[in-house]
Amino acid sequence: MFHPLIIHFIVACFAGILVFVASLTTNLLVTSFIRFCLAFVAGWILTYGFRFLWQLASRDLMEEEAGNHAEPEEQQPQQSREKQEAKEELEPEQTSQIIKDLLRSE
Repeated sequence: MFHPLIIHFIVACFAGILVFVASLTTNLLVTSFIRFCLAFVAGWILTYGFRFLWQLASRDLMEEEAGNHAEPEEQQPQQSREKQEAKEELEPEQTSQIIKDLLRSE
């Protein structure tokens, strides 16, 4: 993806050139250039504002999605206990016994 400053620059240049060409037909070159500069700054600021709002909306959506997948607090301690048990290393005999028990139960 493009860097945000490049996007700002492209949009601002497009706005400035559009205003410059439209203004050049009826105004002097200096007046058209001043309007180009104003349009460039306005395009840059508007692009920054839209990008800021887009990021704000995207962040809110990400937080909502993360909140929907959160599990109740009652299940979290149980999961931490399971994680601790998984971290403990089993002896080869214990591992083979667990596998045998699982195979017999089916």
